[in-house]
This record gives sequence, structure tokens and C-alpha cells, in this order.
Amino acid sequence: IENLQQGVTIAQRGFVDTHENGYRYLVMLKGRRYEGLPGQADYKVVNFERYSILIEQGEARAFFPSYKSKPTPVLLRSDKREDMAELVWRFGLPASTLVLAFFAIPLSAVNPRTGRSFNLILAALLYLVYNNLVSAVQSWVERERFGFVAGLTGLNLAMALICAALIYHRLSPRPFYRRGP
Repeated sequence: IENLQQGVTIAQRGFVDTHENGYRYLVMLKGRRYEGLPGQADYKVVNFERYSILIEQGEARAFFPSYKSKPTPVLLRSDKREDMAELVWRFGLPASTLVLAFFAIPLSAVNPRTGRSFNLILAALLYLVYNNLVSAVQSWVERERFGFVAGLTGLNLAMALICAALIYHRLSPRPFYRRGP
């Protein structure tokens, strides 16, 4: 009969360690390992301070982080267009969230003639268009069709102006145009 012992290992902390020969080890610190046959109560419990398991063999490879995984301060010091495009994305999403939050003011007013769902559909469409434009601007900055500052501020400023115009239209006693006679 084969030895079908199974084990479970838990630890407070762990990390992956790569040696010079390319071997990668999972290193666990301050933990416990349980070993035994399933269905039986005679498990062996081992406490440990440090426990290493070989997880991968092979030649050591250099790790080149992508621009998406770089910290923001590193991106800010960089001149590469990929890094600038990533900054446009990172700053563009929070800015778009803020602008979209302000779009709730004019879109929350309900016109009884159009129904309640019209503004909801308009808000969903606005979100989809705005989010796709943020992605497009990121791509355009990466391809050098837009500069960094224009990509960072252009779309968000244009959408903020549209939002301000809609708020003015909703709240002003003299809107841009009058409906009906």
C-alpha cells in the first residue's frame, strides 16, 4: 500500500527566495505543518521557525517590472512615453470619478415627460464614453499623439466644462434654450 500522507502547512509570514542557481523556494516563517493519512486521527504536528519548499527549478531570469507595476514616484521622474501614459491613466481615473460625481447633480433632476429611466440611461452612456475616452487618451499619449499635460488635463477639463454647463442649464432661471413656446 502506498504512503498517501498529505500535509497542510500554515505560517505567519512567507516569501519567495530565488537562489543564484535559479532555484526558487517558498520560505515560510513561524508556522506549523500537519501530516497524516486522510480519515485517521494520528496526524503529526511539526512547529517550525523557518521552512523552505522548492517551487521551481530553472535558470535565474532577470525581472523587468512593467510600467503598470512601477510606483507613482518612479513614474513621475521618468521621461518614457509609456510611463507618462500610465500616469495619465492613474490620475485620469480619480479625476473622472470626481467629474462623474458632479454629473449626478444635473442628471438627478427628473423630467416627468421623459420618465425616470432616461437620465439613468444617459448616466450609463456617459460613464461608458468617458471611461473609454480615458483609455483612448492614455493610448494617444503613449503613441505621442497627445502631450502629457494635454492628455492629463484636456479630457477631464472638457468633461468638467460640459458638467458645469449642464448644472447651469438645470439650475439657471434662464437656461441655454427653452423647450416649447
